[in-house]
Amino acid sequence: MKEKILITGGAGFIGSHTADALAKRGYAIRILDNLEPVVHGGKWPGYVCGKGYELMRGDVRVKRDWLRALRGARHVYHFAAYQDQRPDFSKFFSINVTGTALMYEVIAEKKVPIKKIIL
Repeated sequence: MKEKILITGGAGFIGSHTADALAKRGYAIRILDNLEPVVHGGKWPGYVCGKGYELMRGDVRVKRDWLRALRGARHVYHFAAYQDQRPDFSKFFSINVTGTALMYEVIAEKKVPIKKIIL
């Protein structure tokens, strides 16, 4: 059985290219993305569809989305980030900082056997 890798923000440029590279190395890929309407129009982009990736829509600020996304994963590439040019500082902090802290909380609380986290 292939080891599963979770890539948050996997519908983005860096995440999608990372997914492609890791899939070529034989890993099973799960992508968690909120499909930000300003960036993705709320839809999965064609460059991640049809490749056998498990596509999961969710938000890194929501505990139950982390619980679903981490199930069975052994590695996490955490690229989910708010990076717009608008001065939405609280949204930036909430996604980029609180979302990351929540990931660690869920892993510790549920004793998820993650081998490696890449931020």
